[in-house]
Amino acid sequence: MWWIGSLNDPTGSGVTLPEGSFFALGFGGQFAFVIPAYELVIVHRAAGFQYGGPGFGDMNHLLALIFDAGHLR
Repeated sequence: MWWIGSLNDPTGSGVTLPEGSFFALGFGGQFAFVIPAYELVIVHRAAGFQYGGPGFGDMNHLLALIFDAGHLR
């Protein structure tokens, strides 16, 4: 199932996906983000899924770091 819109950022990192973006989430914290506005695809594979893996807050932080590094926001 693909999701569109924001990640409902509980961390305060200010991450908002640009219009047209979508993402999928899988078992144990696996994520895939497709961000056409930035010509960017980000995939996070979780090796420690038995521990729950990363959550939305963790992904918001990762996206904030990537966006800042690329001067995308």
